[in-house]
Amino acid sequence: MHSVEQLIIEHDRMTALALDFCKIVKAARPDPNGATAIRAELSVLLEEHFSKESNFSYSTSMRRKNDVLDDAVESFEDEFDTLKRDWADYLAEWTMDVIASDWGYFRQQTILMMDRLTDRISRENALLVPLILKHSRIRLRAA
Repeated sequence: MHSVEQLIIEHDRMTALALDFCKIVKAARPDPNGATAIRAELSVLLEEHFSKESNFSYSTSMRRKNDVLDDAVESFEDEFDTLKRDWADYLAEWTMDVIASDWGYFRQQTILMMDRLTDRISRENALLVPLILKHSRIRLRAA
């Protein structure tokens, strides 16, 4: 089972990688190799996190009938599913060859995707995590 401590550590790491990714794509000189490397690192972390998160935050055991948390979880779950699909599409679309041939559009799409990711993480930390803690649905620290 996930703990809030683990969740926040993962969120912090994803946010740092997203910011580093944005620095690479915003640089004056295109760096397809650097962008691809950091994207791969972020992708591995996201896949692990998506798997863990869907198993604890959005599982049936996390829900109770007529609970304020259920509405928040459902909203975050819908957004989570959309973000997962959009991330998969982004990865499929932006191969190394496509990145190198259309750096400007890759740059634009990457910044938009990283903004969505970091916004999602921020809102999850600010809204969902406190609700989950309040309703005793997750441990504060790892066992």
